[in-house]
Amino acid sequence: MQVPLKHWTEGSGWEMAESLFNIVQTKTKEVVSTALYFFITCDEVTTLDNQSWINIHVYTIQDWVRVPMFLCLQCVTEGGDADNITKIILTALTNEGGLTPHQIRD
Repeated sequence: MQVPLKHWTEGSGWEMAESLFNIVQTKTKEVVSTALYFFITCDEVTTLDNQSWINIHVYTIQDWVRVPMFLCLQCVTEGGDADNITKIILTALTNEGGLTPHQIRD
């Protein structure tokens, strides 16, 4: 299917991508914040230009099926020690996961 060029611009493409991202982010927050249990996997990588990045995935169980969700990709700027990685994960759970500090603590 071809989209007529007069209806497509780079700006409209980014607007659609932003809208889709917002829908996925809203659903992710809803699922994570209402889950009784979830588990997290993180993977830290170093790029060729020596930047350090961490990707965080959250998994929940629904009807005995594991549901994976990508939470975030974050640049690690303040070092890769355990305290900083923990801070990055907790911030991601709050911002992208929709959890409150009280939910994380309990």
